[in-house]
Amino acid sequence: MNAYLIMENGAVFEGQSPHPVAERICETVFHTAMAGFTEILTDPRSMGQALVLSYPLIGNVGICQKDYESGRLQAGALIVSELSEIFSNFRADASFEPVLKDEDIPCITGVDTRSLVRLLREEGPMRALITTNPEYAASPKGALAQIAAWQPSCELPCFGRAGKTPGPDKGKTIALVDTGARNSTVEALTRRGARVKIYAPDTPVGRILAEGPGGLLLAEGPGDPNGYPALIEIAKAFMDSSLPLMALGLGHQLLALANGARVIKLPCGHRGANIPVRDQQAGTTAITSQNHGYAVQEESLDPAICTVSHRNVNDGTVEGLQYSRRNTISLQFAPDAFGMEKIYDEFLNM
Repeated sequence: MNAYLIMENGAVFEGQSPHPVAERICETVFHTAMAGFTEILTDPRSMGQALVLSYPLIGNVGICQKDYESGRLQAGALIVSELSEIFSNFRADASFEPVLKDEDIPCITGVDTRSLVRLLREEGPMRALITTNPEYAASPKGALAQIAAWQPSCELPCFGRAGKTPGPDKGKTIALVDTGARNSTVEALTRRGARVKIYAPDTPVGRILAEGPGGLLLAEGPGDPNGYPALIEIAKAFMDSSLPLMALGLGHQLLALANGARVIKLPCGHRGANIPVRDQQAGTTAITSQNHGYAVQEESLDPAICTVSHRNVNDGTVEGLQYSRRNTISLQFAPDAFGMEKIYDEFLNM
């Protein structure tokens, strides 16, 4: 059946839907990765977004559940040029379409994604209506009214991992506030012998600290950190403790807000698998995978509290902060890139 992506600026992109979809409004963003699509779709940072994948052929390697970054697909919709019904990958469990259908994720194929990515690159992320109603495509006035009235939720969802303790029965215990941590982040720590105790975001900080963790982790997650005042207070309390603290992604932004800095929306966001980040002190550059739309504003930093430790080579934005507080690591990206994994070891050695 025909399906339509109606952008808030009035542009209409037509394609086909491989399964029936209910109308849905999402923020539409583009991702430039050429692989890792299972991880992107299940990444909590993708929650609720209509993902436009710039790579032209999607699905030929299928879906592999072992690569899930959370318990389910998190994207609000998938927009692609071509979706393969056949996969060829000895690790894959299924093709994309039945999984998208089972989890009620709209998908539009046959879209001119090159034009759509150009539009989003020039004008930034846009709200859009996904529909199979041809009347909206012919006269999008009604769709534009719906889009204008739509407000995204500012509530952080529960990811269902609170109370779990991955890792060995004994060892260094890391308290993780689960704002949307990737499975890869948890696994990076447990592989190194750490025990990760996962708490819901609304857990009282006093309870977390009273249980005697060896370190604290403010993890990745979706959305605008300015809309999470309770999490900013958690970041303040963690900062006031003497425990080693690692903040990644959303956690990095929350920690900056807790220290008086500002976090701003990026023109396009950083969503790709080849984003270069420079370590200012070491003078080295690593290629990182990122998936976020906000960044700490450098001009708002108090140099008595923190300085820039890592910088995005493409646009110069802040990718890491060095705090005057001892035993603190704060990065916009997860240190999974080659040559950066040692940051996990540095944290555990604290």
